[in-house]
Amino acid sequence: MPIYFLSLLIIASGQCIENVYLQIPKSVQKQQSETDIVIRLEGEYIIGYGEDFNINDKSKIQILQSSLIFGPQNFEIYCPAIHMIPDEEEAKCEIIVNMYQMNTTEIDNLAFAQLVIPVETNNNIRENPTLQIQNNFQLRLVDLAEQLKDVEYFVQYENCGRKIFILSDSLPVTAEQIVNLQNYSKSLNSTAQTESITPLLKGLIKVENFTVDKRSTIHLIALFTIICGVILLACIRAFKKRVEENSTQNEELLNQQEMKVLK
Repeated sequence: MPIYFLSLLIIASGQCIENVYLQIPKSVQKQQSETDIVIRLEGEYIIGYGEDFNINDKSKIQILQSSLIFGPQNFEIYCPAIHMIPDEEEAKCEIIVNMYQMNTTEIDNLAFAQLVIPVETNNNIRENPTLQIQNNFQLRLVDLAEQLKDVEYFVQYENCGRKIFILSDSLPVTAEQIVNLQNYSKSLNSTAQTESITPLLKGLIKVENFTVDKRSTIHLIALFTIICGVILLACIRAFKKRVEENSTQNEELLNQQEMKVLK
């Protein structure tokens, strides 16, 4: 509780930490979980268009904490990553999902948040399907939901009036995917210093997965089509066999009648 009230004091004073790299102290791993969030995912992709990656569909990812519900606004990409996670391989980049409070009509008191997703290189994977950059930036929610289940905890602090939620585990991607991120990356000044983040809260993540994998849907449709085709083919064959049997019986009956006439 003292940590929580201290973080509120920082917000009230309007203090901001900007243009610096932020080190998460190792002591956070030893802390008891003091808070939690629900990450709700629905749909197939979160898509960001253009250089600022503005998100048109705001219903596909939400963060729920207490009575607050945050929805996505846009993405930012930083290579190298701003936040440094202890006892983890140094994150090459980080994806920041900027979010705003959805469940309020008080525009003047709107709350803001950031979901920070660290990204690191893993040469043992072919590609992480969660992250795709073609003509625009895409997060594939089906795969993101699966990977969020393996995240041990998140770290929360508050800065410039925003809640910052940082995942404790990095998203593993290929070197090629890192290069794609770097092409869209923002960066801090070359003279940027490193500061330790305090105060901090540690919390647990619950994932609510409402995503639909279209690949699975396509497979089910294909399987259903095959089954229907087999049933239809069996019906056609049975019908043809019945017609042939009736035709044979009719011919035999006709032959018998002709024989009687000849006699």
